Amino acid sequence: MIWFRIITAPDDIIKLGWIFCCPDNDHLIFQNIDITKEFYEFHHYVKTIIDEPHLLTYESHVQHVLALSSTLLLKPSRTNSDPHHFIGREIYKDLIEYLLEEYGIRLCKFDQDIWLDAEKIVKV
Repeated sequence: MIWFRIITAPDDIIKLGWIFCCPDNDHLIFQNIDITKEFYEFHHYVKTIIDEPHLLTYESHVQHVLALSSTLLLKPSRTNSDPHHFIGREIYKDLIEYLLEEYGIRLCKFDQDIWLDAEKIVKV
C-alpha cells in the first residue's frame, strides 16, 4: 500500500517542525554558480510562499513540492518559472546536458523486446 501526504499550507509545515538549513559542505558548483546555495534559496522561497495561505498543486508546482524534500528536479523545458529566478534557464539546460554526458545516459538504448511489447499494448 502506498501512502501520500498532501501538504496544505501553513499548518502541516509548522506541525512537522521542518528546519530549513544549508549545510556548510558538499556544494555543487557548476559554471561558477553554487547550485546548492541557489537551490537552498529556492527551497526557502517555497517555504515562504506556503507560509501564506497558498496551495501548491502537483500539476503546476512539481519543482516546489519536490524542493520541500530537498529534491532538485532537472527537466528540459516545460518548467515553472520560479526556480529560474534562482538558477537560470541556461544553467538548468547546461547542467542537464552535463549530467547526461557525464553519466552516459545518452548512450543507453531502449530494449527492443520491451519496445515491441509496449507497441503491442498501445495498439490494443
